[in-house]
Amino acid sequence: MTVMKPRHSIMRKILFTMLINSLLFLLGVGVCLVTIHKIHSDLLDVKEKGNVLSE
Repeated sequence: MTVMKPRHSIMRKILFTMLINSLLFLLGVGVCLVTIHKIHSDLLDVKEKGNVLSE
């Protein structure tokens, strides 16, 4: 039983690390998508303003 305990804690540590990494990855992807969406909408606003000015 004493041999199993360290292995179990290592497995738990690996799973915990994977969980944190996946959460950070999802957070990064979310931030990227929000930033891209914001830039895209800003570009659309600029285009619309440009069209209004040209008319």
